[in-house]
Amino acid sequence: MYALALGAVTATAVVTPNRATAQNVTDTIKVDTFERSVPPEGTTNPEVLKNAPSPEVVVKGDTLNARIVVDIRNNTLYKYDKEGNPEKAYLIATGGKYTRTKPGIRRVSHIEHYPYKYAPAGSKRRRNPRAYGKHIIILDIVDPKTGELSRIGQFIHGNKDESSIGKKVSLGCMRMNNKVMNEEMSKEFKRGDFVLLMNPDPDWQEKKKKKK
Repeated sequence: MYALALGAVTATAVVTPNRATAQNVTDTIKVDTFERSVPPEGTTNPEVLKNAPSPEVVVKGDTLNARIVVDIRNNTLYKYDKEGNPEKAYLIATGGKYTRTKPGIRRVSHIEHYPYKYAPAGSKRRRNPRAYGKHIIILDIVDPKTGELSRIGQFIHGNKDESSIGKKVSLGCMRMNNKVMNEEMSKEFKRGDFVLLMNPDPDWQEKKKKKK
């Protein structure tokens, strides 16, 4: 069960009787919060990384390790080495109320660089390149049964407004600290690396059910 909240970590709730109403006893919940331990610039704190999710994905029956795992609900991105060991955790931004980040297996298609002049004509990153920072990791959606790839318009990128980090505000993409994108992510990942997007927001699950 996840206890992370946006901008803070919520501790275990303690339930105590409400003595003010003797005949109609209700419970009051005392919730303690403390400063979140995952910053936008990343952390290698073992206490954080010990809770990193498994990076294993199964594609066409083969078990592989994703290099990136995104905990959507908690706005946290984990980076792994090739052996599947967590290296660092970052606070990020994910999809807003009506454009939730979708869970599933992704694969790095390629990495684009500002001013994105080779992006498809008419695409948002061609029309408004400054909104994406200097680098974009382009993702393909992976069909885990067949391994087939398709474009989904879902990226990992920097941004022009770093105050959005830690919030649910994007159109479904994952926004990161610009320095992290420039000095780490854009250099460490390549075409073919797998990305796992997991733990979706509860209301995304509800929308998915309504579409059936």
